[in-house]
Amino acid sequence: MKVRWTRPALDDLLSIFRYVARDNPDAAFRLRDRLREATALLVDHPRMGRVVPEIGDESVREIVRGNYRIQYRVAEEVHVVAVVEGHRDLSVE
Repeated sequence: MKVRWTRPALDDLLSIFRYVARDNPDAAFRLRDRLREATALLVDHPRMGRVVPEIGDESVREIVRGNYRIQYRVAEEVHVVAVVEGHRDLSVE
């Protein structure tokens, strides 16, 4: 299965990168790479992540890496739709 990052998810990743890079550019690169690499397993295991609790839809899942939730939708392809800080309450958005 193919994994595609949506523009909003890439924008999220860039925002996170820029925020971390202000204090530690090396850590920002490592974090960016770790978050991108987390989706590599989705090629063979698209349903490995948990269902996003606030959404409750079997096709909308997430992988948690450190303080970040990488959210994706499973269809004919996997679409990474967002990368959010783990403590963010999605039920109010």
